[in-house]
Amino acid sequence: MTQRVVQNLLDEAKWWHHPSTSGEQFNRAFVRITLPVNLGLNLLPFIIMSHIAISPAHPNHFPNVYHRGSFLYYAAYVFYLPANLYTLSPLLRNGISLSTSPNGRRHAFKSELAQRPENISIVYRSLQLITTDISFLFGRLILPIQAVFGQCVITSAYFLIGGRARTDTATLMIFWTLIPFTAVSWTIMLAFSGIIYQSANRCIASWKSGAGRWERGEDRLYMKKFRMSCKPIYIGYPGLITVTPKTALMIVQGIVRGTTRDLARLWNCGIKFGQSFVAKWWRHPPTSAQLTFNRSFLRITRPANLALNLLPLIIVSHVAVFPRHPIHFPNVYHPGSLLYYAAYVFYFPANLYTLCYFTQYVKLVFQAYTYFILLVVPILRNGISLIIPPRQRRHPFKYDLVQRPENIFLTYRTLQLIMKDMSFVFGRLIAPIQVVFGQCVITSAYFLIGGGARDDSVTSMILWIVIPFTAVSWTVMLAFSGIIYQSANRCIASWKRGAGWWDNGEDRNYMKKFRISCKPIYIGYPGLITVTSKTALMFVQGIVRGTVRTLLAFKKKR
Repeated sequence: MTQRVVQNLLDEAKWWHHPSTSGEQFNRAFVRITLPVNLGLNLLPFIIMSHIAISPAHPNHFPNVYHRGSFLYYAAYVFYLPANLYTLSPLLRNGISLSTSPNGRRHAFKSELAQRPENISIVYRSLQLITTDISFLFGRLILPIQAVFGQCVITSAYFLIGGRARTDTATLMIFWTLIPFTAVSWTIMLAFSGIIYQSANRCIASWKSGAGRWERGEDRLYMKKFRMSCKPIYIGYPGLITVTPKTALMIVQGIVRGTTRDLARLWNCGIKFGQSFVAKWWRHPPTSAQLTFNRSFLRITRPANLALNLLPLIIVSHVAVFPRHPIHFPNVYHPGSLLYYAAYVFYFPANLYTLCYFTQYVKLVFQAYTYFILLVVPILRNGISLIIPPRQRRHPFKYDLVQRPENIFLTYRTLQLIMKDMSFVFGRLIAPIQVVFGQCVITSAYFLIGGGARDDSVTSMILWIVIPFTAVSWTVMLAFSGIIYQSANRCIASWKRGAGWWDNGEDRNYMKKFRISCKPIYIGYPGLITVTSKTALMFVQGIVRGTVRTLLAFKKKR
């Protein structure tokens, strides 16, 4: 259907005055745009491959993990060179050129095109169908490509500006080629996609201002209803992203700013708040309170660190015990062949490095999360809450903390800013991680309960580790995140019941207005997900339901 629509729109004899002259002008403009781009794409693989020839000992290349001159070094290069060349070969063959030039024209349209409202509706609806089809096919790739291109440019700019690549001519040449090509090409693509959206908006608005051009009242009524039913044409993905003129500016801003600043700001804010709060509002001497905090922190993090340190070794042991298991990538080749051993030379260290990197990252996130939980929850429950009178509390906080509304205000707003910043940085990962962890647990449970791993003891052991570690750790994280939301709700509610503690009417009025303006602190992402006490139950419920449905579905197929 889309092909017929395009052929109808590109019919030269229907809407253009002089097809031959317009065709020559269009083809000339088309060649001017695509010729330098094709030239750059055809040269890019040679530039990248030249880095291997000029600097084969550069640590950026995988074979250099082995001792230079050893057998493994040359065996890895035997696999590394053809793999790189095969990956870049489509750019050598085709680039982005088209086999035949389109017959579309940019100008010289016949006047009859805009004289009848039916012609306008047919052309606009056809364009709408084409762009919608393009958006459904390629729109879902916009966000991943933008993230990869942005990180690529940020990394290259860091090496160039930071001086890490000044002594390496080949790396310097590749980075200087990579930055303008990636950033400029993607920015231009977003800019032209935004021009489509902007032009569609102006086109729809022009139908309202130009309604007096039609003499017949039926035509004016027809165009009025058609204009109200039209939405702007755009490039993107329905319900996910719409590329506007601002999108190109946003990616440039993201490249300049980066995400490392957000992570560093969040970490520094949390540490500085903890230090200043402990120094100001913990009772003196604070040694007992610090010992209690450190003891609780170590009790939680030590078993988690031990499990995370053993996890890569346990998973990699499956490769050593069962190297020919079909779950491992090298078994796509014939066992005992050169490609089989060459693939294992790459697969084993890459797998171990990925697992170690992942566990170290998880350890850092888990320790930071534990720190926030142990600090924020007591503050919300005992520090600034008014459930218990100040002088009757048994906790390390001074009772002066709740004697002045200004102290409560500063503490709560600071926590709110820190937790909101954390939600913007990490909150968008909660939903994808929950989906991946849930499917991982459901699949592992199916293999164990359904008997798919009974004959393989190592696989069964790994699955028995994956299920409790994944399910329990994520459930505990959701449960404690829900405790923060629950404690914040109770803390705000206590300010209403404890309003009589302040003798001054101005303080009571101040706390009343402050309580009304406050929203509970939570972990999540604004407008997408809020982790409450029910979220952990829903996660466990989803795992149980998914496992039962999977077992029933595969049992019926058998």
